[in-house]
Amino acid sequence: MSGSIYTARMATDAVEAQGLMRVSGTRLVAPSRDLKSVESAGDLVEDRPPERGVGWIRAFDDLWPAFALSGDLRLVAEPPRSPRMIAVMGGPDGLFGLLCEEISMMDERELDLIPLPDCMRYPDSPIGSVALSRDALYCYTDAMALARHIQALGGLSPDASRTERGAP
Repeated sequence: MSGSIYTARMATDAVEAQGLMRVSGTRLVAPSRDLKSVESAGDLVEDRPPERGVGWIRAFDDLWPAFALSGDLRLVAEPPRSPRMIAVMGGPDGLFGLLCEEISMMDERELDLIPLPDCMRYPDSPIGSVALSRDALYCYTDAMALARHIQALGGLSPDASRTERGAP
């Protein structure tokens, strides 16, 4: 394993960085504190993947389930060829990986956060707002919302350990 490409740290002042992720063409943004590390997609262990997952990623001396989402944020069974990175995020029962084409950081002052009106919110959607930067529009989420979303789609079983899930 090549080790972490990046380990997120909270900002020491009041301004927080935001993690920008491109997942199957969809631009997501989440607080940087939710991104625990960024790993190479080449380190994905595809043997005995977790239910509805694409494999396992080693981070912080353990294996964690990794998932791939489509552009409309549905779970996909096969890892897309384009992802180069895995965002390791904190969920309610540990960490999980999300395959991404790109991951970068941006100062939160460079984003305008716009809450979605109630008529545009879907009950199980992990998206609660949009974030507008100078040159792009992002869907704003966080690790807990993504974890709940993946769990609702049949991944991230909350009561099973990695061993019970069949991690290699």
